[in-house]
Amino acid sequence: FATAKDCNLGYVADQCRLVQQWNWYSLDDTWGSFNIYSRLFDPDSKQITETGIRFREYLAQQQ
Repeated sequence: FATAKDCNLGYVADQCRLVQQWNWYSLDDTWGSFNIYSRLFDPDSKQITETGIRFREYLAQQQ
């Protein structure tokens, strides 16, 4: 799926890719005693966390 292309549906400027990026992760998981340092966003303030900033920087380097 990550390499699927269709110029009738996709964005022409990125070679008609149907998926630009993919990630499966809870952005603000607060279940139980889940590790608070793995949250990308604070669920109360809606602000990006330090972990979220680092993750964003990591993704930017992958492109």
